[in-house]
Amino acid sequence: MRRNMKKRRILVIHESGTFQKIIKRTLTAEVHDIDLHILSSAREAIGRLEKESFDMVISGNEMEYMNGPDIYEALKARGQHKKTGFLLLTSKLDKQKKAMFKTKGISHVLKLPFQAGQLAHEVENLSHPREWRKQRRIHIPETRVLIHLEKGAAPAEIVDISIGGMLCDMKMTDGTPQFSRYYQINILFPALY
Repeated sequence: MRRNMKKRRILVIHESGTFQKIIKRTLTAEVHDIDLHILSSAREAIGRLEKESFDMVISGNEMEYMNGPDIYEALKARGQHKKTGFLLLTSKLDKQKKAMFKTKGISHVLKLPFQAGQLAHEVENLSHPREWRKQRRIHIPETRVLIHLEKGAAPAEIVDISIGGMLCDMKMTDGTPQFSRYYQINILFPALY
């Protein structure tokens, strides 16, 4: 069912391999419908932005070839990226820097190191998920699903339900089951629903 679900395309530009890993680990754990593209070169990122579209760009501030504010200006100069969300990551952030970023049009800045929830919150705000989702999606906390397979059942947690399908998080205790074309799904709503 995931193949029909559109994912938000996010370009991450940061020279530090450590921060690339932290960003990837944080976002894949906290935000379920994303397609991450991680680059360490601002030059390569500008090349990708000329050819491809993204829902959001996350950029480091101080990099070789081009800094974060310059990447922002280059991004907004391209017609197809005028509405693309932009988040600047920086290790130095005081009132002066914040004001300087704001004069350049950058209103979303996150100081490194960040909390996992902060990054996920910025992604949700800046990648405009409601604008590109084709069907209305609902989320009912604590809703579970039980997928009956040929040999046993696999429990999962529902992330979203829409007219076009469901997105589930599966936690396997006995390895990954073999999905055949024959299976049954039971949705278990919480008692208070």
